[in-house]
Parts: sequence; C-alpha cells; structure tokens
Amino acid sequence: MAISNLSTYLLLLLFLAIVASVSSQETCVYTIFAKTGTAGSAGTDATISLKLNDAYGSEVTIPNLERYGEMDPGHDYFENGNLDKFSITTSCMKSSVCSITLSSDNSGSKPGWYVDYVQVITSGGAVGDITFEIYGWLADDEPPYKLTRTFDKCGSPTQLQQITDAII
Repeated sequence: MAISNLSTYLLLLLFLAIVASVSSQETCVYTIFAKTGTAGSAGTDATISLKLNDAYGSEVTIPNLERYGEMDPGHDYFENGNLDKFSITTSCMKSSVCSITLSSDNSGSKPGWYVDYVQVITSGGAVGDITFEIYGWLADDEPPYKLTRTFDKCGSPTQLQQITDAII
C-alpha cells in the first residue's frame, strides 16, 4: 500500500512539473497604449524604452518601444496628443503586469516627453488590463528631472502571500 501511495504521489509531482514547465513557455501578447499629453513641447523624438514587471520579479524589456508600433506607416510616435499603440509577443511572465519602468535616451531636440498614461493589456497566460496614470514628464529639464521612472502597483510581498494563502 505504501508503494502505491508513493507511486501516486510521484506521478502527481511529475504531472505538476510538466504543467509548470509548459505554462512557463506560454506565449503572451502585451498590447501597450501610450498617451502623450498636450502640454507645450509634450512630444519627443527620443528613443523610449519600457520594462514590464510582475509581482514575482519576471520582466519583459522593450529597448525601443517604437519598433513595436502598430500605427500606420510613417506615423510619428510620442507626439503631442497622440494615443500610440504597440504590441510585443514574447514568453509570458509568471503573473499579470503590475509595474512599468519608462526610460528616455534623451536624444534629439526637445527630448522631454509628457506622458498622460500607459495602458498594458495582456492576452495569453496571466490575462490582464492595467493603466498607469502618469501625468508627468520623462525629462531632465522638467520636474521630476528624471529620464527613467518606475510606476508600481504590485503591492507588498505580505499582500501577495495573503492572496496566495486565500487561493490555496
């Protein structure tokens, strides 16, 4: 009887390992909407990068967001009042996007960028839709005088543990 229980337990562990392996290789589509504000000189020609993070530290890094643009050919991204759409297909993170980091390489004339918001929609894997209200500059000549800014809605590890405990 003990051997039968052990065999069943080992088969269950093997099954869970296979499921975890397959799900970690799942493909997700991350659709990003970036809304440029209408303040004076809000638009930019600088290279904008974006990093998506989940609560477990998984990340998707997009070094040049414009390369993943889905607007018409010749569209001028990140300009005054624009709502620009981008999409990247890559391996899924462990959970939903809950934090982003925006960066500018500060290139071109008037490289500052005034961002109203960034919305990330995830399909496949941990499906989600999250909006980061920014209403601020990514610039070294406008407050808060930063070329890289992080916006985090992940919550504390204690909150994550409470959620995990409630599910289990």
